[in-house]
Amino acid sequence: MRAVTALVLAISIATSDAYLLRRFTIPLAAPRSRAVYLCATPEDRVRELEEMNRVAEQRRQAAEERAAATEADLRAREQREAASNAAAAQAAAQAQAAAEQRMAEEQAEREKLNKLFLSIVIDIIGMATYAVPVAGEAGDIAWAPISAYLVYQLYGNGLISGLAFAEELLPGLDIIPTATIAWILENTEFGQTFAGKAPAGAPGVAPPGAEKGDGMKRAEGEEL
Repeated sequence: MRAVTALVLAISIATSDAYLLRRFTIPLAAPRSRAVYLCATPEDRVRELEEMNRVAEQRRQAAEERAAATEADLRAREQREAASNAAAAQAAAQAQAAAEQRMAEEQAEREKLNKLFLSIVIDIIGMATYAVPVAGEAGDIAWAPISAYLVYQLYGNGLISGLAFAEELLPGLDIIPTATIAWILENTEFGQTFAGKAPAGAPGVAPPGAEKGDGMKRAEGEEL
């Protein structure tokens, strides 16, 4: 009986010791990093703080690099947008200039046709005097200064207007279409060459910046 009691007591003591060992020894060994930190020397703590500062500095530098890359990307995008806007504005300006040039060319063509129509009308009125043999000559005397004035207003050439005045006054010369000839001299390649002005562009098209009747005026100056 005593042996059994001693055995039970020994088992109880052993169990209690094991429980106490697990209860107090293992939890104290579990937080190893904290224990190491508490047991570390001041030099180790300084090194650990320096390492933490180094890691923090690396992270800060990485964040700054990412921010700089983002800003560079934004600047590049803005530059691309500015270049695209500039190209679009240039294309729009070129299109507008082309449209204005076409309008100017169309306007010049309309003016040329209007001058041709007026020139034909002037010549027809001058030739109409043939319909009335006697009164027609008196009509030529009245029409001659008017015809010369209209030709000069259309082409600005004193020589051609003088010829128009002469052909209306002189008998038998009414058949000459002086105004129409003046239009040909001003607006055709043959007329420009004949007037001493070589065409710089397409046949029948005056070069840009040329004044109306400029070739005929130059020819008048050379002959005078």
